[in-house]
Amino acid sequence: MTSRTTHPGPTTPARRRALAVCLVPVIACLAALGALLVLWWPRLPDRMASHFTLAGVPDQVGATGTQVAGFCGALVAVAVVGAVVLTRARPGTSAKGLVAGLVAVEVVLSTVFALVLHAHLDLTDPYAARLPLPLAAAAVALGLLAGWLAAKACPEDLPAPAPQAPRLRQELAPGTRAVWISRTGQARWLSVVVASTFVVTLGLAVLDGDRAVAWVPVLIAVIALAFTGFRVTVDRQGLRWRGRLGLPRGHVPLGDIASAEVVQVDPSHYGGWGYRLSPVHGTALVTRGGSALRVTRRDGRRFTITVDDAGTGAALLEALSHRA
Repeated sequence: MTSRTTHPGPTTPARRRALAVCLVPVIACLAALGALLVLWWPRLPDRMASHFTLAGVPDQVGATGTQVAGFCGALVAVAVVGAVVLTRARPGTSAKGLVAGLVAVEVVLSTVFALVLHAHLDLTDPYAARLPLPLAAAAVALGLLAGWLAAKACPEDLPAPAPQAPRLRQELAPGTRAVWISRTGQARWLSVVVASTFVVTLGLAVLDGDRAVAWVPVLIAVIALAFTGFRVTVDRQGLRWRGRLGLPRGHVPLGDIASAEVVQVDPSHYGGWGYRLSPVHGTALVTRGGSALRVTRRDGRRFTITVDDAGTGAALLEALSHRA
């Protein structure tokens, strides 16, 4: 059987509050930066520094329009992605970490870019600009503070329905072949966002003449897409999973599985998304919050993977293990 469900959570007071806590400071940052651009645009040179050394001295420059479009595009993209993710987040997902991260990134980026703009006012040579590093460090501190305050104001998590009890193991008749296939991961729209973001980043790097590092966003995009979704299979070989691009992949043999169960996963408890190693929860592949299939090996090690219809997969693993 194949199962795949992606049900965004309903609009609830907690979800609306999380959206408000996230979007109000983000919109404020965008508005403030837009006002500065309107006031300072006539005083900016045609070219601006696109990169500074650790001493705050420019070592690369590019067209002012390209720099402004890149920064503003990044700010808008972060805001849009954050709003969509919060809107479509599954019930039970912790919103604190996401909201704190989005607000911190927006505040840091907008404040640093405001400092960059100010450093170029009334200059004709962009290499004469100087980025005040103490103020840049203060911008990072301000972003961390804003993220912490946003987390404090954000609800604990998005309300989740009462978890359903795992299905009981059912006996399989001798000779019966049973296969369960499901998928785990973020929605495809998020993959499109990831791909589009890095395509734009690559384009800006090429347009800015920095072709030596243009391969970096390509590599990051491929790695990110590889971890956005997995195909999970349970059969007489055990538990297998394979990434959307074919890699990474893994296998827990049936003979090595002592038990299987359904658990509820919060990415913040695992330190985020992706391939995680937790001293408390063991190894995990976390692509979202919500239901997950966990197997315990005979040596006590545990592996957890977030997946749709985890109860069916756990029940089949139990049945196959019992028959073996």
